[in-house]
Amino acid sequence: MPQPLDTVLALAQANVRLGLQLADGWRDTGQKLADIGRRCVTEAADEARDALGKTAGDALPSKPRTGCWQDIIDETEVLHLFQVNRAEAAVDAWRESVGKALHSEGNLPFETFVNVWLELAKLASGAGKRRMAGFPLPE
Repeated sequence: MPQPLDTVLALAQANVRLGLQLADGWRDTGQKLADIGRRCVTEAADEARDALGKTAGDALPSKPRTGCWQDIIDETEVLHLFQVNRAEAAVDAWRESVGKALHSEGNLPFETFVNVWLELAKLASGAGKRRMAGFPLPE
């Protein structure tokens, strides 16, 4: 069924906004993950340098300083959950925009138009259960 130009433009704008919001979130998250990775490498290098230095001097190496590793894991998990919530909010805003664009006279309601696709996306995501490396994350 042909769509009026206003509807097509509204759909295009909604799609562009969604793409920009997701790209912005992924860029921010990627930068933060790179910072976390830098800290991990620095911590591992410091531990290795200390262990090699003490082993070369025939002294027992000290225990690894693993205090920050749990902090890094926790920070990564929080960042992951933040990005998931941010993406869900972007998709909800997209859904609302598309719903308004498609729910005009002569057009199918939004739910009829893409509800099947949204249900398939929910099923593909594990019916709402988030999993990371086989371990359930808090919801």
